[in-house]
Amino acid sequence: GCDSFREYRVFVRLSDTGGNEGSYSNITARTLGKAPSGKPKNFNAVPNITFITVEWSAPDLWKRNGIITHYVIEWGETENLITLNYPVPNPTFNTTNRLSYNFTGLKPITEYTFKIAAVNINGTGTLVLNGMSSTLEEVPGPVQSLTKTASADNSVTISWDPPEPSDGYKSVTYTINHGVLNTTGQPMTTETTETGINGLEPGIPYYVTVTAVTTGGNGKEED
Repeated sequence: GCDSFREYRVFVRLSDTGGNEGSYSNITARTLGKAPSGKPKNFNAVPNITFITVEWSAPDLWKRNGIITHYVIEWGETENLITLNYPVPNPTFNTTNRLSYNFTGLKPITEYTFKIAAVNINGTGTLVLNGMSSTLEEVPGPVQSLTKTASADNSVTISWDPPEPSDGYKSVTYTINHGVLNTTGQPMTTETTETGINGLEPGIPYYVTVTAVTTGGNGKEED
């Protein structure tokens, strides 16, 4: 049998009842298409705080069964999926361009589902689960009430309060940076709100900064 939406060339030669053969002629024809039998490939989701960029490629050429004109995307939080029709710019049968779409206005630290199906004039392919992705946490605010207390000639204890609470992040870590004035600091990370800095030189001025950090980025540095 012939493949769907495939171009074939047929050679024809006429002959009469006496067995005399004429010249060859050729006819080019394309078989009818059907709904895509292949699914979009190479799906990727790139999360941010309030948007997710999804990327994908067209199904394999021999599984398109026609020109892919658009894609149906069902997306949203697991229990509440929304349908989006994404038209393909300047569609052709051999289109290989990688496609992408930004889903905006999302909630931080929330998981979203994406199902994508290819569509041609004959119908819609199978809608398949292409991926799940969680948005990032919000960038935290600055730490509060930072204090620095000398605990010995060569050490300092620093403490602080967490940033203002927010539903936009689940956990916060802290980056402490310290060093001699006008030099590159020595960063360290902690999950607590108090730490000690040792090995300092007596009588030398030092700076100390504390920054709250989430998966969304770094907050304002406090000194």
